[in-house]
Amino acid sequence: MISLIFLSILTTAWAQECPDVNKAPLCPNSGSTLLDDTYPTQAFVVSTEGFHTQKKGKLSTNNYLETNIQMPAKFITNIMLSYSKDYPDILVPTYEDDFAELKLAVTKNLKEANVPQKEIDLQLAKIKIVDAHPYTWQQDFFESFVNLETGKPDLRSITSYDKAPMSSQAYTSLIAKSVNCGTEGKGLAKKKLSGTEVGGVTKSSANPKLLSGEYSWGNGEMGGNIEGLPGGLCLKANNQASSFVKEYCGSESNFVEIDVGWLEVGHSDELVKVVPTFPKGSPAECSFSIMVASPDAAMETLKDSDYANRPFIELGTKDPETIKNKIKDVVGSKAGKRLCQVLKDNYIVPGKDGAKKDGASQAFMKILSQFSLDAHAGSGSASGFSCEAALKDISNRKMLDLLSKDEDFVETNRLVQEKMNKAKADMEAKLKERMPQCKNVNFINAPNLFYNDVFAEIDGSKVLPQPGRAGSLFPNPTNAVLANETLIISETPSFALNDKLSKMLKQNGLKSSFVDTWNYAHKGDGNLHCSSHSIPYCQPRGKQ
Repeated sequence: MISLIFLSILTTAWAQECPDVNKAPLCPNSGSTLLDDTYPTQAFVVSTEGFHTQKKGKLSTNNYLETNIQMPAKFITNIMLSYSKDYPDILVPTYEDDFAELKLAVTKNLKEANVPQKEIDLQLAKIKIVDAHPYTWQQDFFESFVNLETGKPDLRSITSYDKAPMSSQAYTSLIAKSVNCGTEGKGLAKKKLSGTEVGGVTKSSANPKLLSGEYSWGNGEMGGNIEGLPGGLCLKANNQASSFVKEYCGSESNFVEIDVGWLEVGHSDELVKVVPTFPKGSPAECSFSIMVASPDAAMETLKDSDYANRPFIELGTKDPETIKNKIKDVVGSKAGKRLCQVLKDNYIVPGKDGAKKDGASQAFMKILSQFSLDAHAGSGSASGFSCEAALKDISNRKMLDLLSKDEDFVETNRLVQEKMNKAKADMEAKLKERMPQCKNVNFINAPNLFYNDVFAEIDGSKVLPQPGRAGSLFPNPTNAVLANETLIISETPSFALNDKLSKMLKQNGLKSSFVDTWNYAHKGDGNLHCSSHSIPYCQPRGKQ
């Protein structure tokens, strides 16, 4: 009898940990098992490992606390502050001593946010260690789908993924065991074609297998490239095999293909993000917006009168050491090298011939004349020119003027905007066909600029090659994570871009918060969404 009573208590306690699926939106009825980001989240997976500290075994770096604890601690804090009740689980694959440091850092953050101790205790109880190696890219080795009969999570490994510290199946099993009421489903079978080269698709000798749609190529088979749309639709990236997509999305009638192969990362979460809008309208299933990366919006922002005369690099601090370090971070990145080249190409070194190059203002020349080679030589410096100093002082308007003189930069962003316009048109057409009750599809043009150093040519015109090398200049805003009614975004070093996006989200009833992911993930061509995982749930249709 005692054992039966204990079992009953244990069963009740376990049931309380399960999400109440009856309060969630209905599961898709299209046959797709993939949920879009308008569904509630049961748990988030966050690792303590940053990109530059990936090692087998215990991590040891000079900036360990900053890179591996403070960023995920800030992220977890922002998640918790986005909820006033029904706190989600936070699953952390890491080492025990690092987990203890993480919880201390989160506690400190919550206290500084004036959260009552009682609430802090509830929130800390939801942070749980996963007995697995930490790994930056928690988005990629598995994907969280849903069991349509129960509405509960169904985690599936991606068989072709081989970059994690253990097999994708073993790693997924450890995560799945930590998800209350979740299950581990069958892994997604490999359909990947290896050995693709940059520009391969756009060369006359292109491998016909890449063009057929029968194979995935590049980074096609990763979780960051598996994204849902409302109405039980799925984004199918052009570098992901149709047979692979069918494993989780069902019929091809559920596919909406977008072009991502020109990106070095080659993931749809770099370009598109579905978010809910509040308050919800009628019908409720139409209360969504789609964020899309937009070079045009970024350029309009930089020349907007509210931002044009503000610094191009502008942080939320006046601490000179922090500013100096962040500008070093920018200059040391792949995108930063392009910015430095643009600056150097447009300004001559004072004292050479006493003149200025096209686009250089007298005021800026005066600033440059103050720098000496010995005292101010920084990354990208030559003959007395300091890129770090130039970036520190140049305005948004002037930087945009200079970038507009760079033919490759202009052409790259023009081509990207064309691709995004087509993606919007294709998504809108399919959504209206699937959900005719949704009269308008609202798009949020998220300001974002891109860089690229490789072009191909078709019929005499430049094109972005596939597989390509293009990347986001700053952390891209679509690579964000939704927590309740707050979108948590990777912070850019541009006040203008951050502020503009916050205002756009506010118009859609969404709050926003920012986390600095530059060293943690952006230098590895990823950001907040890439380095975490959201596990959603839905209401099974049989419960109606």
